[in-house]
Amino acid sequence: LKSVSADQVEQELLGCFRVGDVIINQVYRAQIDVGAVAIGERGTVLGPSPLGRGQLFVVRFGSTRWVSQPFEVKREVPSRWHIGDAVVSKIAKADGEGTVAVGERGIVVSAPAGEDWIRCRFVGRASVQIRSSQVKREELPGGYHVGDIVFSKVTLTDSEGTLAIGDRGRVIGAGPG
Repeated sequence: LKSVSADQVEQELLGCFRVGDVIINQVYRAQIDVGAVAIGERGTVLGPSPLGRGQLFVVRFGSTRWVSQPFEVKREVPSRWHIGDAVVSKIAKADGEGTVAVGERGIVVSAPAGEDWIRCRFVGRASVQIRSSQVKREELPGGYHVGDIVFSKVTLTDSEGTLAIGDRGRVIGAGPG
């Protein structure tokens, strides 16, 4: 399909989580009436919390629901960055690898698992190793970014194929008009 509208997909939650993700608890949790959740226990992301204005989400551990922040849980994924993700530099950098200006656009060319460093090639042809906190995803209309994982909320068919509810996709750029 060539494009879908913003209301036809759902975006990942804060911290790159999605409803249904299996996560691992990273903090000890305890409540007198509810019980406790140990570090290392597995849970499931249920959705955004109405309490946190987009900053919190609900996780189920066993039969109990807990409100979480992204740093309190982890998902076993290699990297939040993917080769081909469009980025914008948040820093100026000049070294033996090249020169990058604040606001310069580039793409991720390497994203090693478990590392805070990624390699990006920028418009000025510099290919530099940079901390992931020193770049941001390029923002598109509707708050989406190239590389965002989205899930279809509608069924559509056109000359290029069929999109079903729940199909997973990756944002590759802005659609027409």
